[in-house]
Order: sequence, then C-alpha cells, then structure tokens
Amino acid sequence: MKVLFIDGIDSKGGMVNLGLGFLAQYIRRKHEVKILSIAYNTIDEIVSCVDKFDVVGFSCITSQFNNCINLAKLIKNRFPEKPIVFGGIHATAVPHEVMEHGFVSYVCVGEAEISFSALLDFIEGKLSKLEEVPGIVYRGRDGCLKFNNIKFMDDIDIIGMPAWDLLEREKSSGKRNVITSRGCPFTCSYCYNSTMRSKFKFKYRRRGVASVIDECVFLKNEGAQYIAFSDDLFLIDEKWLFEFAELYGRHVRIPFGIAARPEAVLRQESSLKMLKKSGLRDVWIGVESGSERVRREILNRKMKNIDIINAFRMIRELGLQSKSYNIVGLPTESLLEALETFWINIKANPNFTSHYTLMPYPETKVWHIAKSMELFNESENCFDDSGNIQFSETLISRGCLHTGKMNATMILALRHLWRSVFGNYAKWRVDYRVVHFCKFLFFSFHSALCRKWQQTK
Repeated sequence: MKVLFIDGIDSKGGMVNLGLGFLAQYIRRKHEVKILSIAYNTIDEIVSCVDKFDVVGFSCITSQFNNCINLAKLIKNRFPEKPIVFGGIHATAVPHEVMEHGFVSYVCVGEAEISFSALLDFIEGKLSKLEEVPGIVYRGRDGCLKFNNIKFMDDIDIIGMPAWDLLEREKSSGKRNVITSRGCPFTCSYCYNSTMRSKFKFKYRRRGVASVIDECVFLKNEGAQYIAFSDDLFLIDEKWLFEFAELYGRHVRIPFGIAARPEAVLRQESSLKMLKKSGLRDVWIGVESGSERVRREILNRKMKNIDIINAFRMIRELGLQSKSYNIVGLPTESLLEALETFWINIKANPNFTSHYTLMPYPETKVWHIAKSMELFNESENCFDDSGNIQFSETLISRGCLHTGKMNATMILALRHLWRSVFGNYAKWRVDYRVVHFCKFLFFSFHSALCRKWQQTK
C-alpha cells in the first residue's frame, strides 16, 4: 500500500519527529511511505498529494493537534474514501476525543509499529477482523467506539534507525536529535510517560549501543556537528553508558548533550567523566520548581533543593555546560514559591535556563489536578504552546491556567521577570533586560488591579 504520513511539526530546523521516523522505517519494509511536514509544505501542497496514497496518517503532539485535525478535515472532505489515522502522544492520551471528529477513521494508541502494520493488513484484506489489530480505537458496527489492547515491542532494535531520508528538515543545520530509549522509570505528574505507564503499563526499554552508534555515524557523515539526545533520562545503566562512551569516542567524536535528573548526576560522576572524554558537552536538568512542596505534592519530584544545587556544581566542576528547565503557573503555586524558582537558579548557577508556563497535557496527573481545582481560564486555548518558545525575541502569551493563588496575568509577569533576570538567549543585552523588567512591572500592576476588581465584585 501507499502510505502518506503528515508530520505535525510546524517549525523548521534540524530536529525531527523521531517517533514518526521509527514508524516509517518499520512500515517501509512492506509499503511505500512518504512523509510531509506541515513546516515545509503548504496546506494546498499536502492536500494535492493525497490522491496518490491509500492511507493518510497524522502524527502530532498536543500543541500541534488543532492544525492537524483541521487539515484532516480538509482531506476527508476532498477524498472521503481515504482512511484517516491519528497517532502520537496526544491521540494516545485522549483517543476518544480524537475519534469524536467523525472524519477520523482510526487512532493508533501507544507505539504504532505493531498496530499500524496490522491495520494496513486489515485494510488490504489480509486480516478479516478489526478485533485482530492491537492498539487501535475504531467505530464498531453499532457506532460505539472499540479499544483493542496494546502490544509493545520488547526489542526496539528490530526497527532500526529512523527513516532520516524521509524526514523533512534543514539539512544545513548542524544539530540533530537522537533517542536511545523509550519510556522513563519515573512518574512526574506533568509528563506523558507517567500517563503511558499508568494507563498502558508502558515500560522502559533501550536500544543497543551498536544501533545508536550507527545512527550517530550516519548523522555525522550527513553533516551533523552536534547531537542532542532526546531521552528523558540518559544516565541509566552504567554498563550501557561505558560501552556507549567508548564507541562514541572512537567513531563519532562530535559534541553532544543529554538530559539528567540531579540524583542521577550525583550518583554517576564516573559515567559523566567518561562521557565527557567521548564528547559530552551539555547536561540539561529539569528543576521545574524551586519549592520542595510544589515538586513533592504537585509534580511528584521528590529531590531536595540541596541535591539540585550540588548537581549543577558537579557539572560545573567537571567542565561541562548546564541548562535548567523551569515551570511557572503550577497548581497551588504561590507568588513566593514561584520566586523560589528564581532563587534556586541563582544558587545553582546554570549556564543557560528555560522558563515555561505550565501546559497541562490531557490525562496527565497535573491535568486532573487543574481540572478538579477549576484552574483553567475561560476561552483560553489549552493546546496553544506558541508562547512557550524560548528564543529571545518571541512573544510570551498568557497560559491556560491560574494557580489558585496567582492569576494568569501574574504568571505572565513572572515570565518577563525571568527574561530580565536570566537573559534567556540575549544574556548580554541590557536593553532586552530593561524592556522585560518594565513588562514585569506593567503586568504585575495589571494583575493587582484584576485581583482588587474581583474582590469588589
């Protein structure tokens, strides 16, 4: 069969949708596959290509869903006979909501290599019943939605590397992303991995070192000058890490970055030293909140502040660069607790920081907390994450929540204060810092007026 995958990524660069790349690599063994990205093709260009294919699949995250579902509707109106299939983490989290759009034929839940392959067999007539297709949501003959149990792939090396030749990207960009594992052993409340584990028994698996090195060598030969490993947690399995460091240093030898939890950094000093010798340059740590209460009660992250500070100190002493990731606008978070996030970053002294407004992904624990506390702002688009882009000149938008103790305008004010204090990607520009400090004062004043007005109602 001929399969058209539409990639929901809407910004250009060297980084790609790796999940879709793996799926395309697996499917292409039996079927003709093409990937078109919303970032690189107009709506008309994509729709005009659909006639050449038998099945259309969409892969998107939550912030890309609205663009994809609108495009899917256009395609179905023009080609009503074409099956429309949705996959990706958003469709996995809320498949029934996706299927409420009557033009969506199927949703693939979880990892799609097994489910989508079996679905194509059914469409071709090789399987007689939809009940034989694992991990899909579909409409039964009675019109009710049916959900077939998921199957996960135990050995993910069977897939091979992503289909890089099919993924549209800026090949001139020197940065590429690679992922060595699926899943995460932790249960942070704001992360989809936690939802996958609780709903579908999603387990952590890792590719073999040889497979990862082959991919890195391929990307280096293509022109990559830096590799960002997209694993939620890279510092797992010391034996794997030492084998990787040895082979990466021998065959790849270009700078790379990894994500790590502070506890793992403190436990894995010897691994970090070995990885540095092979090319490790950057370590990224999710601080999220400077309040131990918020981390413990809301985020399910139980590390101590002193561990976070010591982890950044160790990274600095090893001669590596660090970056912290932080969130504001968390349920129950007070102004003082939000300011604690500033304090811990000043104490930890990372080389770079990012500061995001919480986007509560559907069906995560933090989403349920926000829903139960009725924290969503009226008429706010929960799926719009454009205001969280971290480059220096991008506009910051209001988030979709208040915290119960801070309104959305105060959260916006703190985002501007962060840019003023930490500089984001314009560290040395005084004018940049002054502008954002003035915006902080303006939105703080506006927030106070809003609270005063509400109290007098």
